[in-house]
Amino acid sequence: MRKNKAFELPASDRARLEKFIGSGHSLARHLKHAQVLLKLAEGWQNQQVAHTFSLCEKTVITIRRRFLEEGVEAILKDKPRSGAPPRINGDVKALTIATACSPAPDGHIRWTLRMLSARLVELEAIEEISHESVRDILKKTK
Repeated sequence: MRKNKAFELPASDRARLEKFIGSGHSLARHLKHAQVLLKLAEGWQNQQVAHTFSLCEKTVITIRRRFLEEGVEAILKDKPRSGAPPRINGDVKALTIATACSPAPDGHIRWTLRMLSARLVELEAIEEISHESVRDILKKTK
């Protein structure tokens, strides 16, 4: 078995990690990452830590490297993720609800989901929206 490079955890970081684990109010993966660092600081080998926490050895190495490069904050919180912002914002949701609560168009007793989605596009509130998305918006307002 290959020996790990010496891993030293400053006392302030150790205390912070122990307090973080003791709080119990975090995502499980963040708690596990904190536990991994503490075990590495106790001198455990990567393979032992990986086996104990049901992780891949590469994950243990990644956690260690991330801590060394970015500090304890990187272990306790996720990096912001990239991606497009949601297409359906609060204004579209509000307009959907307001339209659904308004009188139905002439010749109809009530709004259908397809009529609501067509009306939102007609009002240029959104470029396109499916009737299922309208259903999701209305479902969450009950």
